[in-house]
Amino acid sequence: MLSKSLVLKIFRNLLINRNHPFFAHFFVTERCNLKCKYCEVYKNPSAELDEDEAKRVIDILADMKIAVLSFTGGEPLLRKDIYALIEHAKKRDLYVKISSNGTMPLSSYQDLLGKGVDSINISMDGLSNESTLPYSKIDKKILKSIEFLYTKKQNEKLFVSTLYFNGNAELIKNMFKFFNDKFPGLEILIQPVVTGVNGAFRSKYYDNVDPSLLIEMEKFPNLANPPYFNRHCIEFLSSMDGFNWKCKAGRMFFDIRANGDFYLCQDIPTKLNILKKDFLQKWENLDVEQLKRKCNGCTYSCYILAQRSFEFKNALTWYHYSKRL
Repeated sequence: MLSKSLVLKIFRNLLINRNHPFFAHFFVTERCNLKCKYCEVYKNPSAELDEDEAKRVIDILADMKIAVLSFTGGEPLLRKDIYALIEHAKKRDLYVKISSNGTMPLSSYQDLLGKGVDSINISMDGLSNESTLPYSKIDKKILKSIEFLYTKKQNEKLFVSTLYFNGNAELIKNMFKFFNDKFPGLEILIQPVVTGVNGAFRSKYYDNVDPSLLIEMEKFPNLANPPYFNRHCIEFLSSMDGFNWKCKAGRMFFDIRANGDFYLCQDIPTKLNILKKDFLQKWENLDVEQLKRKCNGCTYSCYILAQRSFEFKNALTWYHYSKRL
């Protein structure tokens, strides 16, 4: 349920200052217990902040009037103090999201419940073309985690997300049917594999992706994608020379890495660190447009939803979508 203060923060962005920061990813760790082929975050993990430093990051974000904070990684539940960080973020009146790969012990998810987290996303991004429901051994473990959270969750919103890449369209369709039958009401967010600035390694999964599935799946009752996100992805996938959607990375949304480094998005680094004394001044003077010049667009759902929710033509759709948060 959206708090009154969060609603006020949201409408501040919508009506007053759309360049004001609204959403932040906090990569609390870059350690991960999986090695997905399209992700390289685990290869060169940066140093992690300790609990006190991580809480300082949360305080700075709250003072910047961030409304939504997403704990991500790596696998954030590998941090033993993640529950303390969640509780601290809630004390600062932030809407807290967390993403997990679903492979952690059930006790980790039990400890997550009741800590005030608002939204839990379980990623099933590693589904392969050869997978068939009920998937592989790893996927069975993820399904157990989803079933546990589905039956035990209290006020938390539960989502499942997966990636759409070249060759797995039928698997995606089967996945929707499977989840709709086994977990009625559980919504699935789907996005094409992202290219982004450093996305060359993802190209074999991205090339020749047919955007028509994004249109077809709008009839699925358990789809979490707002229509404007699907339209964005279709435009991006149909573009031959890149897709400039007037991205406000670094202003309306941004990422904080595990060591406190400030990124415009997860693909575009800067030389700033949020824990440095002069961070806010340097952030305000940062030439984000210069840094974004190498980017040809993306399909990162988190950023697109954060920004395009505030476009006037999408406001009513967002209002309908937000009632499910």
